[in-house]
Amino acid sequence: MKLDITSLEKEIRGGKLRPVYIVVGEESYLARAAQRMIREKVCGEKSDDLSYRIMSANEVKLDQITDALRTVPFLSPRVLVVIRDAGKLKKGVQETLAEYLESPVDTSVLVVIASKLDGRTKFMQLAGKVGAIVECKPLYANKVPYWINIEVRRGGKQISQEAAKFLADMVG
Repeated sequence: MKLDITSLEKEIRGGKLRPVYIVVGEESYLARAAQRMIREKVCGEKSDDLSYRIMSANEVKLDQITDALRTVPFLSPRVLVVIRDAGKLKKGVQETLAEYLESPVDTSVLVVIASKLDGRTKFMQLAGKVGAIVECKPLYANKVPYWINIEVRRGGKQISQEAAKFLADMVG
């Protein structure tokens, strides 16, 4: 399933959590926002080194990813594993991750972040079926006020829809 940042926020606020999220696109701010939303939902206030792992595709080894995904959560109900720069993942790693997606662990959430990924691979096909592909491309003008509302609410404040629309029109 494909989502944008506003759809992801609605889904997470509604309590839905998928076993894998592929965050892809050139908008790095939206990608970080998506990662933050997922982290807050998965880890809550308390996270420890065992429950939250960030790895770079350049440096990570396959067994580190699979071990992290199979780790039993300690202070949070689930383990969150984030792989950055996933466009640099080797083909063998992607194939093993595709095998993992055929039967993902219930207590783990995998987040893969990349500016571009080949959607034709088995890994991406399974990720779209089992989880969600979050597209981080520039928002359409009609989505910007809702996104502003999300960010303001995250800061513990409120803003009317009219004010958010005005702000979007003024800032662009």
